[in-house]
Amino acid sequence: MRRSRNVLVLAVTALAAAAFVAGSAGASHPQTTGVPGTFATINVRITDTQLILDKHGSTGVQVIGFHIRNVGKKAHNFIIGDYATNAIRPGQFDDFAVRFADFGRYLYRCTLKCLHSQRGYINVKRGNFNGTD
Repeated sequence: MRRSRNVLVLAVTALAAAAFVAGSAGASHPQTTGVPGTFATINVRITDTQLILDKHGSTGVQVIGFHIRNVGKKAHNFIIGDYATNAIRPGQFDDFAVRFADFGRYLYRCTLKCLHSQRGYINVKRGNFNGTD
């Protein structure tokens, strides 16, 4: 199970990198302002009463992969921007990558059998790329 998850994360990373290269190949200026090839991962646990994220943002990265695991007893979903999972049943997980068009604050939420309070924000921050923020 862990190996298949690692293969899936690797595949998502490769697809995100390929999409970035394909999208900026014909443009005189790349569409992203982050460092090409950078990618962050945020782990999300969904319970029946809350969304638990291991990070609430990224600095200098506009492509974020989300690894969403439902640890509750009901089916739930996860939405950020225009991206959403289908229903994730208890004990299951879903992965997807989001390329944010700009730096800023983005709402995430659960709308399937979730409390209205199950929401928050991801901060996608501009950073300097010398290893310090």
